[in-house]
Amino acid sequence: MKSINEINSLKLIIKALFFVFCGSYLLLIIKNMFAIMENDLSYINECSSEDITSLIIVTIVIKLISKGLFFIGFYHLIKVLNFETLDGSFSIKKINLFKKSGRLILLSGVIGIFAISIDMLINVFNATFSTIEQNNDFLYSLYFSAIVGLFLIVFSKILERASELKKENELTI
Repeated sequence: MKSINEINSLKLIIKALFFVFCGSYLLLIIKNMFAIMENDLSYINECSSEDITSLIIVTIVIKLISKGLFFIGFYHLIKVLNFETLDGSFSIKKINLFKKSGRLILLSGVIGIFAISIDMLINVFNATFSTIEQNNDFLYSLYFSAIVGLFLIVFSKILERASELKKENELTI
């Protein structure tokens, strides 16, 4: 009974952190909208100059899409936590949620890396290298999300294979 309570406590902590993440993502969207409306992207660390080009706005939108895909992928992981029992570990529904989550988180990382590349090209052509240093943390988080996405895809394939083996064992008995 103790392990079930520990698992439920961990589920609750993960869900609470997810809702904090949701709130921060919503605040990020609002902050970006105000920055674009005020025509000043300096306080969201996107550009230090006064002029906003369409390429910078595209980069911001791509970054928001990347973070949104990460949010959706993480939401699918939260859905796995909503299962009450651990008995159906090899259920097709859970396997598909892991696979979908992995693909979305991987896609989030790839799109984010693409956005960082565009941002770096803009900085190279404008000869402003200050924001490249600011992107290091975001870049590492993107690599991490790509690794997590790949791990979840591999994990879903392992669970899928384990499910097939379990079915074969049930048939042989």
